[in-house]
Amino acid sequence: MAVGGAAPSLRPSASIVSGAAASEPAGQDSAAVYGYDDKKDYEAGKLNRVEGVRQVANQALYRRGQVWIANNAADVDLDKSADKVKTIDRYTDEYFALVRKNTTDENQILATQKGDEELVIKLRDQVYRIR
Repeated sequence: MAVGGAAPSLRPSASIVSGAAASEPAGQDSAAVYGYDDKKDYEAGKLNRVEGVRQVANQALYRRGQVWIANNAADVDLDKSADKVKTIDRYTDEYFALVRKNTTDENQILATQKGDEELVIKLRDQVYRIR
């Protein structure tokens, strides 16, 4: 459901169900959003937990496929601006050099990244794509 003109979801379908109805541990009352990760899951009817927005420190992150985009880099077109985006692989010397320059809040954002995800964020006027 789009709220306030938010961008449409990349998912073919999603629904809001209670934790118990979605085979989560009994007694969990919070609502969760479930949808399909890809066409194969959609055709098989395999629902997965859908996360589209994360709030970390003072930054909102928006999901586009397997890429999380920080609010401060939301206007960056990764295809058109490829020469301006610095790509860094996680856990390399270059990654840890970046971590040392960051504030605690910035590092909290980097810490939310899971192994199969990419993160696009602007730090000190430089856009980074962290893989």
